[in-house]
Amino acid sequence: MLYLLPMLKSLSQQIKDKYQLGPASHITHIENLESIVKFGIKSHSEMKTEKLKYNDLSNSSVQHGRSQKIIPETGKNLHDYVPLFFGWKSPMLMGLQDKNEDIIYLRFLLDILNTPGTVISDGNARSNVTKFYLFEDIDDLSNLNPLAINAVRWGRDDEKKRQKQAEILIVEKILFSQVSGIICYSEKTKKLVMDILNKYAITKHVTVNTGWYFVP
Repeated sequence: MLYLLPMLKSLSQQIKDKYQLGPASHITHIENLESIVKFGIKSHSEMKTEKLKYNDLSNSSVQHGRSQKIIPETGKNLHDYVPLFFGWKSPMLMGLQDKNEDIIYLRFLLDILNTPGTVISDGNARSNVTKFYLFEDIDDLSNLNPLAINAVRWGRDDEKKRQKQAEILIVEKILFSQVSGIICYSEKTKKLVMDILNKYAITKHVTVNTGWYFVP
């Protein structure tokens, strides 16, 4: 008699089942997409070393604070990593509502956690109370708060807001081939994305979802 072995679930599916998390996202300006297609998403340190130009959506004071942060578990600077976020509607986007048309989400399956040297944070990596963990297995995600990560409202709850911004930190760069899909604010932005992808004969799942943005 033949017995069929059950198919092993991917890490992404295991995390979805256990923690209701995923996929992860990286938020960037549409003007950066062609460079990302060619060279990947680079860390701040890598971009500075290679003198790459990019349209930075982040607040300069926030980036200065991140540039001063050392990850205790690895001894690396926070700017040595590419940041991904578990959640959606990041608090960062609240101050960028006038730029919704320019902002795209690059999506990644949580299998990316298996990248050697990956670190996860239990909240905003810049916060002094945030803790970091070198990812080893799925149980490391028990240090996160999925309810906060998936929340779209946090009001005046600063701790919930911090936990919502839990990060996945990938050393140096992420190849565009690892992007599983792209989310845009409008059909206009989607067309710009598709024009770039078609230029390089690349196929990706591109969708419009205004629900992922804060609407003025």
